[in-house]
Amino acid sequence: MMRYLIWFTAMVAASHALSQSTGTPNAKNALTGDALVRALKGGGYTLVFRHAAREPEVIESNAKISLVDCATQIPLSGMGRAQSRAIGEVIRRLDIPVGEVIASPLCRTMDTARLMIGRFRAEEAVAGRNPERWQDEFKFERLAEIVDMPLNAGMNRLIVGQANAFVALAGPPILAEGEAGIFQILEGRRVLVARLRVEDWQVLR
Repeated sequence: MMRYLIWFTAMVAASHALSQSTGTPNAKNALTGDALVRALKGGGYTLVFRHAAREPEVIESNAKISLVDCATQIPLSGMGRAQSRAIGEVIRRLDIPVGEVIASPLCRTMDTARLMIGRFRAEEAVAGRNPERWQDEFKFERLAEIVDMPLNAGMNRLIVGQANAFVALAGPPILAEGEAGIFQILEGRRVLVARLRVEDWQVLR
């Protein structure tokens, strides 16, 4: 319990240093429903997902994780795989343009991106750690730089990471499994304009 409190305190502190928004969209900038769909179809947004649902009965140890051996990691559950496919189907049905797709090098994050979009590149910046030193402290400065980079005209960026990646960018509350935080750069600042849970995608038109 004490280790968790130390970790969470560090994540909150990091979020104040890195983010230019909060973990909940404010009324001035929030986008929902049809307005959100129209905005996404026009491009210019970065969607930061937490990986979809994990297998609840599997345990992993940071001391034993190997990024080249998925057996050392908690995988997606059958539900998580279905969630990833379902979100991808909605993105395609709504004709939302997706440019670069980036995932943490963990198997469950890469699998979420692959099942959702069909392509991705792995970036350790999304994990916040060097893959060869998995027990090091989290550092998300590079991820913040990626999210703040200009997008290709008319395209959106999609990033799949773990819960702490979003907290570092925007602060708590954390994303649920499969949930996305949607960011836009407004007047040079990173602003959270929406959060979409897995079930929210199914009601978008």
